[in-house]
Amino acid sequence: MQERRRYARVNSSLPLKYTIMAKGIVESKAVTENISACGILVDLKDKFNTGTRLLLEFNLPNDPSPILISGSVIWQEEKTHEGQKVLATGVEYQKIAAYDMERLNKYICEHMEHESGNTTRKTGLMAFFSKLLKK
Repeated sequence: MQERRRYARVNSSLPLKYTIMAKGIVESKAVTENISACGILVDLKDKFNTGTRLLLEFNLPNDPSPILISGSVIWQEEKTHEGQKVLATGVEYQKIAAYDMERLNKYICEHMEHESGNTTRKTGLMAFFSKLLKK
């Protein structure tokens, strides 16, 4: 499969609640697998058609305010996770508040910085985003 990602993703296992927007169905629970500035990979039990709009709600570590995102299912693929069949689901963001996007980008930058082992000196793109987010 050809790599189509425009933004770096970080592995992140966060509890998430989702609601099918068109049906207003009661929220269901899931867990994120990875996250970026434009989309998220979530392991779901429900099968959705491409384009299905979902409302996602999750909390970042040490942040009591939830992140709210409306997004569209881009793809789904069946896989086995911890002995159970789940659907790895790619969701592209459609709407996210500026404040939520700012917090999400900060989390992604910090996570990437931590993963690279560069916690004392920010360079290049990380330095740019860190400065931008501090304004």
